[in-house]
Amino acid sequence: MASPLSQGLFSRAIAQSSSLLDSRKLIKTKEVAEKMGVEFANFTKSQSINKMRKLSAGRLLKLASKGDPRRFKPTVDGYFLEEFPIDIFENGRQASVPLLVGWNANEVPSLAFYRLKRATPENFRKKVERIYGSGAHELLEYYPVKTRQDAREAGAKLGSDWLINFGTWRLAELHASKQPAPVYRYLFDQPHPGLTKKVLNSGSLPQQLLKRLLNKTITGSAFHAAEIEYALGNLNVQKNYAWKKDDYQVSSRMQGYFSNFIKSGNPNGLDTEKKAL
Repeated sequence: MASPLSQGLFSRAIAQSSSLLDSRKLIKTKEVAEKMGVEFANFTKSQSINKMRKLSAGRLLKLASKGDPRRFKPTVDGYFLEEFPIDIFENGRQASVPLLVGWNANEVPSLAFYRLKRATPENFRKKVERIYGSGAHELLEYYPVKTRQDAREAGAKLGSDWLINFGTWRLAELHASKQPAPVYRYLFDQPHPGLTKKVLNSGSLPQQLLKRLLNKTITGSAFHAAEIEYALGNLNVQKNYAWKKDDYQVSSRMQGYFSNFIKSGNPNGLDTEKKAL
């Protein structure tokens, strides 16, 4: 939506995983990216771009995984991206197409927010202060925490708002205010059924323990990326999870909304009960 190269090449946009509007740290300037590129070229012991292009996929993947595996980020290169996305959207220079955005009810579990540390009021306060600095005091008023249960709930809510929800909401609000194209939002809250008993009981004892920990986290939750299989109608080929009848019904409904949006630019309508493939 932000690149001038893609203008006129698509007529709808669906965003399911936040946005880069408030993530200047995740986007590099051309100068920083070029410096990093030279450093990576030296790291691969390549004296030219042609030699780098001759690296095998396996060799390149192995080299790229060393150091910071996330070093390759979007770049304001003056070609694909002429400005930071936030500047493009604030000035209404993005593609003027209907937009469908959404997020899940439980994007980030408490366990992920605390990075496996205990969910306590003290750890929550420390985490907020580390993230927000001088703005921590004001933010803590919106996420009051007195007990460990409060800390678990607040960690999950703030983690979801911080990493996914706010960026998605900002994208929708800016597009709606700067372009005449319509904007639609969905909230996905279907509780995940969790892993099947067969999967839970397979593998070595350490593997089983790890899977049970994972299953405890995802079961009954609408976590990050949980909606993908529903939206694409892939439940029947994903055998690891204990899908129920209502999961297939939700998948059918979601496919109907997405199909309507793709065809007409509006997800709503009578044809929202698409038969799951």
